[in-house]
Amino acid sequence: MKKKLYIKRTVAVISLALAVLLILGVAQEYFLARLDNDQIRIEGFYKEEQNSLDVCFIGSSECYTGFSPVQAYKETGITSYPFCTESNPIAMAKYELKEILRTQSPQLILIEINGALYNQQKEIIDLARIHKAIDSMPITENKVDAIQTVIPEESKAEFYLPFIKYHGAWDDYKKHLKWTKSKFEMQLRGYSLLKGSSFMATTSIKGADKDKIIDPAKLQTDDKTLELNEKAEYYLRDLLQYCKDENLDNVVFVRFPHIVDKRQYDRFRRTNKAGEIIEEYGFDFINLEKNQIDLNLDKDKDFYNSDHMNINGQEKITKYICNTILKDYGVKPHTLTESQKKNWDDCAEFYDDYIKFAHQQTDEKTNIKITENSDILKQIRDMKNDKT
Repeated sequence: MKKKLYIKRTVAVISLALAVLLILGVAQEYFLARLDNDQIRIEGFYKEEQNSLDVCFIGSSECYTGFSPVQAYKETGITSYPFCTESNPIAMAKYELKEILRTQSPQLILIEINGALYNQQKEIIDLARIHKAIDSMPITENKVDAIQTVIPEESKAEFYLPFIKYHGAWDDYKKHLKWTKSKFEMQLRGYSLLKGSSFMATTSIKGADKDKIIDPAKLQTDDKTLELNEKAEYYLRDLLQYCKDENLDNVVFVRFPHIVDKRQYDRFRRTNKAGEIIEEYGFDFINLEKNQIDLNLDKDKDFYNSDHMNINGQEKITKYICNTILKDYGVKPHTLTESQKKNWDDCAEFYDDYIKFAHQQTDEKTNIKITENSDILKQIRDMKNDKT
């Protein structure tokens, strides 16, 4: 009798523990986490079928505002995705690269170097920025290695259990309900409709000193350099050495274009220095900051601020990068399975409505953020329905 009672109690305790873990897991997934555009984008990457992407990006907001995977697919058949987050520190790039290699076998990986150009130590290891990059990664040996290696000892716990930091995130419950709905809709669909791209709908050079903008023609031949932050150079060299040790000949480094004024000229010179370091390790570096004339970029029409493209610039850069990777790196679209083709064709069909909406909002300078957001997706569908 005692044995039966013991078994019942044991089963009850285990059942309670499992229930608590299940509730905690659901709560962590939807309610005890900080959901935003970055989390949705990384979640979307993991929704892509394994070994289904031809090209992957690592980097910051320059990538997902400057390149549209769906446009690239419509024009070339290439499948791609940005494993990118806002202000992504260079310290995370090696672990993001490992995540890509763990789940995909891309023909080409483009790494945007913005995260190596910060000048302040606090920007190199900024915990809020690293949260954006790491919170949506599944628990793997790679994630544990990233936390153990990069994160200070006193902050490690919040990276294993983010709700420790974000338990109060739902103070703005309306905003988080919107992102929870967005995440849930994407999970039901099984893929990201915009494949991670995003931008602000306006034309502006906010953030730049208009009277001190440097002529892009002068930047083309400007090879002046400035030393990187010591910590930034350490992580850049660590990434390069990893790529070299692993014989990753499909990795190319890139710098997306910005409006360079006198204030940002130091960052431009650090870009040149980073390019020298990259080439020292035998890797290609494509500096689009020097190619703005070839890209036919218009500072008054193609940017939504001094650092990021709007839809006009995104279309130009996407086309340029597609031509480059096809001609210079021999990337060819692989044969898609039936489910993969349906996924991408659905996105391409939606893109036709998206691009009309994006141009309309940009021309009107509505300054809304067009991204994988349930409200924005609904507006695009509503606009289509109003015209039919």
